[in-house]
Amino acid sequence: MVKRLLNSKNINFTEIDIGRNPELKQIMIERSNRHTFPQVFFNGKHIGDCMELYDLDRKGLFDKLFKE
Repeated sequence: MVKRLLNSKNINFTEIDIGRNPELKQIMIERSNRHTFPQVFFNGKHIGDCMELYDLDRKGLFDKLFKE
């Protein structure tokens, strides 16, 4: 669902499959302080998970965030 939202907004992204790399998974957990996936980062800043991104979109804040 996150990829669908990002694609619908024409936002380029890099998907990192942490399922095959325990080290990357641990780094993501430490950076986001979350254990759920996916987690989205923008310009090195943690944005949130799928539900948080859709919530930002419903509130009209998503587009502003990614235009920064």
